[in-house]
Amino acid sequence: MPEGYKAVRDVPVRMTDVMVVLTTVPAAHIDVLVRCILGKRLAACVNEFPVRSHYWWHDAIVDEEERMLIMKTTREHVQALIGAIRVVHPYEIPEIIALPVQAGFAGYLAWVALETGERHPVPEGNCF
Repeated sequence: MPEGYKAVRDVPVRMTDVMVVLTTVPAAHIDVLVRCILGKRLAACVNEFPVRSHYWWHDAIVDEEERMLIMKTTREHVQALIGAIRVVHPYEIPEIIALPVQAGFAGYLAWVALETGERHPVPEGNCF
């Protein structure tokens, strides 16, 4: 991590305060979604991976190229993050799953809490 993050180890964080949120999105919708999520500090980090999804939809099996987003946030921001995803997501029922982090490197978990915490108030307004 950059030099300025040495103080991260001083930020108290309980393991269950950090959450991982997963969603799959068509590639065309990634940029606006990621910029809004990070701009509003709803997540500290977003990872993007190409995936091929196979699922049932309207009595047919769908085979689709998508992007998997893995977002690290805090329990406090999960509902706002889900709301932001719903605004831009083109699917009627998008996959949005939030998982609690049970354990991890304390410095990283503290960094997630720091980057989404009170020192970075969420800007007002809709970014879509």
